[in-house]
Amino acid sequence: MLDLLRPLAVFTTVAETGSFSAAANRLKLSPSVVSHHVSKLEERFGVALLYRSTRQLSLTAAGKDVLEQGRKVLEAGASARDLLQADQKEPQGLLRITAPATLEHGRFMDDVAAFLELYPKIELLLDFKDERVDIIRNSYDLAIRAGALQDSELIAQRLVDVEDVLCASPAFLKEFGVPATPQELTKYTTIGVLDMTNVLVLSHRQNPKKMAKVDLRHKVSVNSGDAALSLALRGVGIARLPRLLIETRPEGELIDLLTEWQLPKVSLQAVWPKNTGRNSLSRLFVAHIVSILRSSVT
Repeated sequence: MLDLLRPLAVFTTVAETGSFSAAANRLKLSPSVVSHHVSKLEERFGVALLYRSTRQLSLTAAGKDVLEQGRKVLEAGASARDLLQADQKEPQGLLRITAPATLEHGRFMDDVAAFLELYPKIELLLDFKDERVDIIRNSYDLAIRAGALQDSELIAQRLVDVEDVLCASPAFLKEFGVPATPQELTKYTTIGVLDMTNVLVLSHRQNPKKMAKVDLRHKVSVNSGDAALSLALRGVGIARLPRLLIETRPEGELIDLLTEWQLPKVSLQAVWPKNTGRNSLSRLFVAHIVSILRSSVT
């Protein structure tokens, strides 16, 4: 099919201009190359498309039918060209993004709203889910992911390092007390998130070489940070949650625990397929997020 498109485009130009030389000028080809493409098309299907003499051309019945379809091909090509050129002048089109459910709240949504205000012709499909999806198989343009890149078919750019904290509701701490050391966490009801390790490795803020390792046996495990947050707010137990998620709640609803200790930060990354173009909506969105993050720390 692809090998027919060029000869078909050349034939259509010849028919519309009325001569091989005029078609050659429009297409910036030599007349011999133009003649070759038309002959190639005729030979392939065993029909004459043009009757030609030294002074004039005329379309055969088959040529008239082919010309009608050839015009449709050229019109489709011109439309695609115009769309691509318009995208470069003013970004437009559909951008499909998958992101962790924890980003459904707070500052990230402010950044998304600012992006849509800046580029009003862009349509956005934003799918929040904690499970990691295959963006190529599921036709996403971009994914926001926590942790290291595992798929070599994707390109990653680090956005920000996210801090996790241990926290519980005031009601829970009033009833069961406040843990004084990391090891005491094993005596409390804890809430786990599936696909996250049960082993906590903490370092002391004042002395990073001082480490603590705790293997927790969670009383309840859930499949999202949102669910863990909801249970922690209801006094079920101690949860490990991203600080950016806690910041969406009114002050005092959850209390940070073991504040002299810290958990390893997790990198939040944007990932996209390797063949994504430099003018793509994906790269535009990432550049927007990065510019906001940089301005917030300067």
